[in-house]
Amino acid sequence: YTLSLHDALPISKKKGEVTVKEICAKNKYKFLVSIFIAVIGAFLFTNSIPTLYDAQKKISIDASEDKVFKRVDALSMVTQKLGLKEGNVTTEPIIYRKILESPSFLNSLADITIFKKGETYSTPWSKYLQKDFVQPWWRKYTGKKNIKELLRENVKCEVNLHNGIITLQTSAQEPFIAYQLLDSVEQRLKQHLTKYSFDKAKIDVDNRKQELNNSKELYEKAMSKLNKFLDANKDVVLGSFKIEGSALQKEADKALAKYNQAIQQYQMAKMRLQRTKPYFITLVSSEIPKTPSHPKLLINILIWVFYAVLGTFWWVMIGYKMKIDRKSVV
Repeated sequence: YTLSLHDALPISKKKGEVTVKEICAKNKYKFLVSIFIAVIGAFLFTNSIPTLYDAQKKISIDASEDKVFKRVDALSMVTQKLGLKEGNVTTEPIIYRKILESPSFLNSLADITIFKKGETYSTPWSKYLQKDFVQPWWRKYTGKKNIKELLRENVKCEVNLHNGIITLQTSAQEPFIAYQLLDSVEQRLKQHLTKYSFDKAKIDVDNRKQELNNSKELYEKAMSKLNKFLDANKDVVLGSFKIEGSALQKEADKALAKYNQAIQQYQMAKMRLQRTKPYFITLVSSEIPKTPSHPKLLINILIWVFYAVLGTFWWVMIGYKMKIDRKSVV
């Protein structure tokens, strides 16, 4: 049968009927016992999970080099005339998140050297995760996570696209290791981004170089055509000669303008190649965490108690419904 709370458990009390509140009050000891068991279960469950410490740092990208670059009025005017973007890839926060989420960057973190505070112990992070990192007990039955999964879980990055603030977070089962990982990840991020920016700028230089060669070739062809025409018509004074000569001169002038623009763009691209190093401004510095971040006992207790009360409620209601049905049959 389908249990209907409305049919079996009247909300408004009538003569001879019992409300939900009264039914729950009569079974209050069941609720108390279930809550007690839930609290004990949540406590035991939480204590069976390995503790984790989180180290966080909030950083922003220093665009001081770009600002200095923009202060040169003549160069800034050239940039505007050429239609070039003055921003640099190192000033785009979204790039940081993409790099941190990329498999190549995560794999590069595996060889970070881990030190334990006050000890001579040192080992690559990948070996530390394999040997010293304790996974929850149920992983013995469901299968342990591999190195890539653990790297991804213990290194997180949040990017606020509105204000450009980047939050780096590293997790470890020892507070000092979580703290040193944060600095190591930040340094690797700088290195990775510098290489990415350099490669991107190098591609731009190569493209500008190709455009420069093409525009130079077109300019030389236009000048050669104009010079041949002038040499062949030195003594001609006809109006048609002047019209054709003027058209060729305009074509040569146009090619020259494009050639000069290509030279400027190429010089700009080379200058950008020389200033691809990212600079970080630390907004909130990290400290060695003093209290574990996971597991959270209070949250686990609330979850367990919620489901315990919910389960007990339906157990009581179904029992009451079955009791009514038996009486009606008799």
